Amino acid sequence: MTGDTAIRTRAPSAGLFEVHGELDGGLLQEAVRVVAGRHDILRGGTGAGAAWVSVPLVDVSGLGPGEQDREIGRLVARETAQLSALATPPPVRVSLVRRAPGRHVLAVTAHALVMDRTSIGLFAHEVARAYASADTGEPGPASGSYAGFAAHRREWLATRAAARDLDHWRQRLSDLPDLSLPADRGRPGGHAHPMAGHRWQVPSTLTARLRAVDEVDEVDDVLLAAWLAVLSRYGGQRDLAVGLPLPGRPDGWAGALGPFENTVVLRADLTGDPTFAALVDQVGRARRQAEEHGATPFEQLVDELRPLPDAPPLFQVRFLHERPTPPATYGVLEWRELDTTVPPSATALTLRLTTTPEGDLSVRLDYASDLFDTTTAERLLTHLRTLTEAATEQPGRVLSALPMLTPAEQARLTRDWPEGPPADGEPRLVHRMIEERAAEHPDAVAVVAGEDKLTYGALDGRANGLAHRLRELGAGPEKRVGVIADRTTHTVVALLAVLKAGAAYVPLDPDHPPERQQFILADAGIEVLLAHTHHPQAVPDGTTVIQVDTFEGESTDPDVPVRPDNLAYVIYTSGSTGTPKGVLVTHGNLACATAARWSCGRSNPGIYCLPVPFTFDGAAAGLYWTLAAGGRLVLPDAMTVHDPRRLGRLINLECATHFDAVPSQYEVLLSLCPRDLRSLRDISVGGEVLPPHVVAQHATMLPSATLYNDYGPTEATVWSTFHPCPTDFAGPTVPIGRPIPGARVLILDEDLNPLPQGIPGHLHIGGTGITRGYLNRP
Repeated sequence: MTGDTAIRTRAPSAGLFEVHGELDGGLLQEAVRVVAGRHDILRGGTGAGAAWVSVPLVDVSGLGPGEQDREIGRLVARETAQLSALATPPPVRVSLVRRAPGRHVLAVTAHALVMDRTSIGLFAHEVARAYASADTGEPGPASGSYAGFAAHRREWLATRAAARDLDHWRQRLSDLPDLSLPADRGRPGGHAHPMAGHRWQVPSTLTARLRAVDEVDEVDDVLLAAWLAVLSRYGGQRDLAVGLPLPGRPDGWAGALGPFENTVVLRADLTGDPTFAALVDQVGRARRQAEEHGATPFEQLVDELRPLPDAPPLFQVRFLHERPTPPATYGVLEWRELDTTVPPSATALTLRLTTTPEGDLSVRLDYASDLFDTTTAERLLTHLRTLTEAATEQPGRVLSALPMLTPAEQARLTRDWPEGPPADGEPRLVHRMIEERAAEHPDAVAVVAGEDKLTYGALDGRANGLAHRLRELGAGPEKRVGVIADRTTHTVVALLAVLKAGAAYVPLDPDHPPERQQFILADAGIEVLLAHTHHPQAVPDGTTVIQVDTFEGESTDPDVPVRPDNLAYVIYTSGSTGTPKGVLVTHGNLACATAARWSCGRSNPGIYCLPVPFTFDGAAAGLYWTLAAGGRLVLPDAMTVHDPRRLGRLINLECATHFDAVPSQYEVLLSLCPRDLRSLRDISVGGEVLPPHVVAQHATMLPSATLYNDYGPTEATVWSTFHPCPTDFAGPTVPIGRPIPGARVLILDEDLNPLPQGIPGHLHIGGTGITRGYLNRP
């Protein structure tokens, strides 16, 4: 066991004591000197007295009550900050704060290796008695000194009992997982966090229910069980560890001062969704077991199980029960222990249960203010209160059935937020809207791919002719047609033709390995394949191949009846986690996803540059939104897609207004050729996490363009949520936003309970975009 470990795992202690009555500062300082001289740990283990003692007077009487409390808090924070190492003398700081005539506060702070919280209370009351008796005699060694306790502890650590206890902890804490906490900011370096706190005064009715659950007067196990249940919901974990401070003071050292307090680790298992009563019973048994083996110094556990300085802690959350001593009168002065301000701590969260001498309960949540926002801590305490109230009313309910959210929060998370904006009327099939644009503006350019341009009239006519041929070959509703999806105008004709024929297209990337293409052709049961003349013709026997770049046919509309529930296309997943799966997207899915672009307030695409390959579901967004709106679709070739400067020049040359990319690709474009992007007005990014610095970079370089962070799995048809990034965005993560029209989005835990804002969970998506499922995988 090393001193470095103790310093790393412990934080300074503090205590505040209100003193009523006329107080002489000089006599008080002498009383402090006398008491400090009695205890070896305060005089450095020598008999030289306590020459370090100084009790400065801090006068806050000119401030209002609230500001007085804040100034006392700042005083304690300054003192504890200076006690982070033993090398910063003195190891104990005593200050006298004058609130008003006859009303003072004694503030005591001590290094964690000098005095624990209990010792600070003993020290203050000993000072009070010394002051009352004007005891100025020479100090002498106190009986039961901490030095004697330390020697006793060293002897015990060499015994078999100590070895058995250590072995117990090795087994008990084996494979202990790190606790996932809902921090608003990453964990900073250093062993101590600045802390803040929020208090909850427990109503008397709830106090009675807390005591009734465990059928005893103590409520530690009940509140701790509720705390564990809340932490489990927040972190999505069932295996949890909490630090429990124990007094660690044998009877023979009842009056000695020192760092007697020891910490044990309580580990709880919430798997199997136990009832709350069962969890209370488990917590009680675990606590008693931890106390039985509580003599093992916590620093020894850390050295044994977490030896490296940067190793994750054994616990990040503490639970402690404080019982302030009743007010006491010494001479003419009344001394009363106050609620201590929150000193820096090595623990991210501490839940403090306080029982007053009258039996009243209060709970204070101390939180690391460099990790958590105030609103996060307040919400966490509110959720503890809500779950505790429900659990004590019905302790026989399983944990997953206990509400944690307030009714208003439940309504907001399950009724108000999951729904997107209202849809603008009934969605219409996309190929029908494209036909209307062709009838309105037949000579307008619809698609550009290099030197090749295709008007709306030509697009519609060629697609009609190909659709007739597909019908002759048996294509129709629920039939699947393969399309080798090059970045050409002919591919757009082929995709539209399949939709007009009432069938569903299955796009294949010409650059993918032949094995993947053969798998998709076989899995999808492709009998007709649309390709280009330059494509290899290695296709399964019996497959009819049509070269779309040379095909000609009649231009009349085949007018095939198509229902919204008919299949429109099949997109195959990458197969990175196994065998590729074909996602079945209906005409209704596609119609709703496309119509949502307008309902979300997006501007009509004038000229849409689409670098996304047709084998990705995201391509359907730019493709069908643009053509249904009468815009111009620009298809960069493969070389341009992979060359940022060429792509930027194309955007500039075509005066593109809309663009679609993954965030990493867009970041490169912003860095290399921002001037080429000045025509853009609507930029969609998705498929990757959007870093905040890219949002800032966009706002600086293209302030007139709106950047959208779109999200949605293939199984929900292109997109499910969207977030227009504000130009002044400064958050640590970029949201995926709100649901699109027709979508319903919830964030739930493993038990399907809605989770609070900011807590990670499982994203559940419903609504009009949900596809049929996977081909050949019911």
